[in-house]
Amino acid sequence: MSKLLLFDIDGTMLLTNGAGIGALERAGQRVLGDKYSLHGVSFSGCLDPLIFLDGAKLSGLTATDQHMAEFVEAFVEELERGLSSSEATMTVLPGMPEVLIEFRDRPDVTLGMLTGNLSQTGPLKLRHAGIDPGWFAVSAWGDCGKTRPDLVPYALARYEDLHGHAIEPQHVAVIGDTPNDIDCAHAHGCYAFAVATGKFSVEELREAGADYVAEDLSDATPLKRWVETGSAEA
Repeated sequence: MSKLLLFDIDGTMLLTNGAGIGALERAGQRVLGDKYSLHGVSFSGCLDPLIFLDGAKLSGLTATDQHMAEFVEAFVEELERGLSSSEATMTVLPGMPEVLIEFRDRPDVTLGMLTGNLSQTGPLKLRHAGIDPGWFAVSAWGDCGKTRPDLVPYALARYEDLHGHAIEPQHVAVIGDTPNDIDCAHAHGCYAFAVATGKFSVEELREAGADYVAEDLSDATPLKRWVETGSAEA
């Protein structure tokens, strides 16, 4: 039975080491003024549009639909500038992109993304990390739904568009580094494969209910096992 692997980006595939959040805050300030701040905003597993709105709310500002459109344009510009800076550093997390190259060539796997990044900014991060966005046949971006759980049915619909038939949720794995990734997988009956490459430890991800937790993806054996048997456990 064919499987769908939906990878998160930040904290799972790569780290921008502050470049992403810095660009987001600068974009917010361009749109809403210097009072705009991301102080106190939760980032892990969140959608970038919601991060922008949370920043506005905590800064005592009001963001309209027009502000959102202006923010997206400014964010793309600020992120490209930040990632291209001589001071920028990008960390490609263990196992990436090797694990992606391996799975993209398997006929029993469809490679996909499920991420809070915008459709305009996620590819910028991937390319700077040496990961080709074209490897992913299915993409659910942070602007494809109002909440992270909304992204799962969006991804399933894109899979059906691609293959001409639906896929059962138990054949879908969401691979991420936060409790929000776990929650969005379980909200739709998908497998939650967590990696402790972000801010959350193995123990915290287990407590959050992950079906399987790996330190990282330097050893892809558990993920291969899930593809072949439906369980990552040995």
